[in-house]
Amino acid sequence: MKRKLINLYARAHQQSLHLLSLARHQLHIYKQHSDYRVYKARTSTNIKTTLVKLGNEVAVVGVFMGVAVMVNEPLRVELTKSIAFADVELANVQTIKEIDSEPAPSMKRVLMFKGSFDNSEKLRVLTPEILKSPVPSIEPLASQIPGKIDPIALDARLMDSVSNQQKVAHFMANKYRMDPKAIYEYVSHAMIVAKEVDLDPVLLVAVMSIESNFNPNIESNMGAQGLMQVLTRVHADKFAPYGGPSAAFKPEANIRVGAYILKYFIAQTGSLQAGLRSYVGGSTFGDGGYAGKVLREREQLTELLKNPEIQSVPLELTAANWNKVLPAPVKQHQSKNSQTVPEKPFIEFKEQDS
Repeated sequence: MKRKLINLYARAHQQSLHLLSLARHQLHIYKQHSDYRVYKARTSTNIKTTLVKLGNEVAVVGVFMGVAVMVNEPLRVELTKSIAFADVELANVQTIKEIDSEPAPSMKRVLMFKGSFDNSEKLRVLTPEILKSPVPSIEPLASQIPGKIDPIALDARLMDSVSNQQKVAHFMANKYRMDPKAIYEYVSHAMIVAKEVDLDPVLLVAVMSIESNFNPNIESNMGAQGLMQVLTRVHADKFAPYGGPSAAFKPEANIRVGAYILKYFIAQTGSLQAGLRSYVGGSTFGDGGYAGKVLREREQLTELLKNPEIQSVPLELTAANWNKVLPAPVKQHQSKNSQTVPEKPFIEFKEQDS
């Protein structure tokens, strides 16, 4: 009996050792790198699948937004304008950082102040009272704009005389059927600001005509405000010297900030036409003919001022003498076979997206 128990114990011990060796072998197999790689492969596959799904979703959203931008013109203009002006603001911040770090900067930080020239001696305007108003000049800021200005955008001195300013004011008053006194004020501001930013005042008048039809209180559905349709929320800091963003509806502030932005884009793009496209936010997807409209408006006013036969423009134009006052570019588009004199046009206001 004792021998049987010993043999039974020996067989059980041998079997337990065999089972233990099998367990150790299996544990060793589980620790192999092959199994580890299989596990990792499954994990990376799941991550890859997740990334593919996420990429597909982003692609669908991107295609949807692209189609929306192409179809919706106001959205397209607003998007391009926001991108363009965001770049301008970042450039300004970067310039300030460079100013703080460079020992000999090319641009210096300046404060807004009254004009450095004596307006009363060098400039005559339709509304002389404007020359006496203590409005901060945009000249210090505009003088820091880098780059060369397209010579076409410079002042041809066609509006130096009060009589020529009056011709332009009366022409616009008839075109938009407005109170001439209001136009006198806007033209006077354009003359002063043109000297501050070194641009053609005829160009500024043309921009105001196309942008707002000389309505200082207008606001587009994109948030562009005032005579020059400045996107105030983007350029709120530039209105600080004039009392804050609410000053965008004041002609003296709106024209100054708008003229500064226009000069900046003309200098950055290198040409007047490209600057106008950037001003309206159409440098990427197109401006809808905006630059051409402004240039044609400026050409009409230039022809009006250069025409020696037109000494003055009456405030109340009849159908007959309105046709005589129209500059050549307008007349040449009229039919040669037309026997009737066109009636005095009335320009209905449409919001411009700047």
